[in-house]
Amino acid sequence: PSSQTSLQFAPGTLHLSHEQTLRHCHADPSIYRRHLEKRGSGKSVRVSYSDPHKLAYVMLPKSGSSTARFMLQHEFDAKEVNKPLVDAAFAPGGPMEGVHVLTFVRDPLSRFLSQYDEAFVRTAPWQSSQNPFRKDADGNYPDRPHPFPFLHEHLHSYRDYENVFCPPETRVPPQSDRKQCLFAPTRENGTLAARFERFVREYDGLDPFDVHLTLQVPLLSGMDGTPLHLTKIYNTSDSEGGWNEIARQFLGKSADDRDGERNGNNDGSGGELLGKAKEKATKNTKVKGGVIEGRSYPRRFDSKLVSVETQRRICRLALLDYCCLNLPLPEVCRGKHHEAGDGLSELFCVLDKKGKIQPGMFPNGVG
Repeated sequence: PSSQTSLQFAPGTLHLSHEQTLRHCHADPSIYRRHLEKRGSGKSVRVSYSDPHKLAYVMLPKSGSSTARFMLQHEFDAKEVNKPLVDAAFAPGGPMEGVHVLTFVRDPLSRFLSQYDEAFVRTAPWQSSQNPFRKDADGNYPDRPHPFPFLHEHLHSYRDYENVFCPPETRVPPQSDRKQCLFAPTRENGTLAARFERFVREYDGLDPFDVHLTLQVPLLSGMDGTPLHLTKIYNTSDSEGGWNEIARQFLGKSADDRDGERNGNNDGSGGELLGKAKEKATKNTKVKGGVIEGRSYPRRFDSKLVSVETQRRICRLALLDYCCLNLPLPEVCRGKHHEAGDGLSELFCVLDKKGKIQPGMFPNGVG
């Protein structure tokens, strides 16, 4: 484009891959600073690293990372370590020369629902571990108050919370058996969904109170908004296809002999590996105060009760991810539904005068 003009386009319409689009992105630190600081400078990023395969995987919360962690640990002999992911580290003679860096991303609307559920329980008053918003025995906040205290109103323990999404009267006898609530679909009456909707209305999208609310692009960028070095970005909408490609590239047919012999199969397919990773993750599930580690769990609030308006606001809050990862908007978020200037506008992206991709609008008109 001309240095005097900006080009507008709809999210997901560029003829570029996710990683190619990200390379042209710039997450403005003056706007997304609180998101960017969750990752830091990019010179020491926690990754799952396989030295035999020269493969590093960047974990993104609620984007298939639990499955990836087990996959890499058990099939690629990967360890979790800190590595520099700035471009200079990949130059000839650099510490990351020849290393492939991968990750998976997820549709931001779907991810936001999961992000909220995770952040809700991790910052609940009954969570004492790594919770800056924990409450003491007197019900006070010894560190700092929760920015959205209404989320946990009248919920003083995990059992109180469980009784909302899995009411005793809906359980199979004996109703005292609470294990049945762990992976059962929610049976909440709309109380939790209403709190979610209020949160979305009041949240500015710029100051995540928990790392699980951080957008994906800032987690793939340094503090200055420059993208990290990524070789390939896959989409969780086709996890099996992505892991198929990874298995073919890094394992080959003979690299899966251990599991192939047990299954009478030696093809090293991503589908087979993905299934095993999920099975292993399930066997290793741990529950700590409602936080289930190692696999996904059913949504605790009833997402079917979430209004169209709320879903559209989430898309606007996450527009940076849609634009910079070239992800198409879900159908509910398309069309002229968003306040801009004197009227309504579609959500759009911009290739600015410096050749950088930006959201066309920001939460609450910021920027």
